[in-house]
Amino acid sequence: MTLNDNELEVAARRLGTRAAARLDIERTSGAVLARLRATRATPWWAAPGLLQVAAMVVLALGIGVFYRGTTTGHLAALGSPVQLDPLSVDELEEVLDSLVIETPLSPDAPVGLADLDESQLTELLRRMEG
Repeated sequence: MTLNDNELEVAARRLGTRAAARLDIERTSGAVLARLRATRATPWWAAPGLLQVAAMVVLALGIGVFYRGTTTGHLAALGSPVQLDPLSVDELEEVLDSLVIETPLSPDAPVGLADLDESQLTELLRRMEG
């Protein structure tokens, strides 16, 4: 059984008319409005994915700050900053001398100008002059 276009159009109108008669527009619109009022729209910044990304960024920055703070050098291991201002020049030299580790120089080790004393520098200059 095949229907032509005119018969299909008539059948669709009858179905549409019956469906429209059964539809209570006031009740449906009231239910839709009540549902829209009941559900709160979440702001764009409160989306769960965005909050997770923000939490990961804060966690990464916190770990970076903590890691950088624990590895800033040997003085960080002391626990509190060392105040050197009240020390005199002699006391500072004594502290620095106590930190120096004497290691024997090998004959192949390069020696810079800073490693020479006054007499060695004078002799070097005389040799360079000819």
